[in-house]
Amino acid sequence: MLNKAKALKGFTLDSLDGAIGKINEFYFDDLHWTIRYVVADTGNWLAGRQVLISPYALADVNEEEKSIAINLTKKQIEDSPSLDSDKPVSRHFEEDYYGHYGWPMYWGGPYLWGAYPYIVRDREKWRESTQAEKAWDPHFFVIILLSIIGVAITDYAPTASWAYWIFMVAALGTSAVAIEKTLLHRKDVSFTKLWVTQLIHWGVTLVAILLSFTFIKTGRMTNESSGLVILLILSLSTFLDGYHVGWRFYLAGIFLGITAVLAAYFEEFMWIMLVIAATIIVFSIYLEKYLMANHNAIQEPDGKF
Repeated sequence: MLNKAKALKGFTLDSLDGAIGKINEFYFDDLHWTIRYVVADTGNWLAGRQVLISPYALADVNEEEKSIAINLTKKQIEDSPSLDSDKPVSRHFEEDYYGHYGWPMYWGGPYLWGAYPYIVRDREKWRESTQAEKAWDPHFFVIILLSIIGVAITDYAPTASWAYWIFMVAALGTSAVAIEKTLLHRKDVSFTKLWVTQLIHWGVTLVAILLSFTFIKTGRMTNESSGLVILLILSLSTFLDGYHVGWRFYLAGIFLGITAVLAAYFEEFMWIMLVIAATIIVFSIYLEKYLMANHNAIQEPDGKF
């Protein structure tokens, strides 16, 4: 049965071991048009702090008795991260809050409640969605592969490499937008701001690459040295975009930077680059497993409910 939020104001909140207070107000997410928290008026108990109850904890609404059952104990609520009455709800606080109760973080997926468009309370499904989301991300492997191809083209046919590196900029920019779009719910920013930021970032990168080719025509730079400069430009741009996109772009940027150094100091560097590429891919797989295990660990609740 659906209930209007306004009609629930003043309802008593009944924990597993007694009433904790009444509903005072709500925290409304105007980006996704949903209620993120119920704010409880606990009277003298837990005075001076905001007592927030996530919809994950709401179990049943009793309209006759004007009460809502919540699947938490008073001890769990009392031990939850404290937020002063005059402080806004920050993402740092929410991370501590959701970690305390072992709930999946709603900004951890593309939908209204993370991996789902509705609240799911089955913990096995939480793990399944996490594993499905993190088991495979083709963007990083494609970027590494395209980088190897680009370096090979530059090494064996430097005069024909300019078209490929322009394509590479477009590929990196598209991958960045695609990856960051899946993280949009975590950042509270619009998609328009996202793609404009990426457009500026990779647009400037493209201009820098085109300028390096003009230096060849003026005789100020050789094809070989231009290729090294382009690798460094892409390395820096990819690494810096890791701030927005995530750790995979940091790794890709480091790989491009190492490749540029190898190309500058060694004649036969392709096999070394392949070994480094394989090492980075293996490292990324183990890092992914570590992050997944760490993510699953914080899903374990502090207490039963």
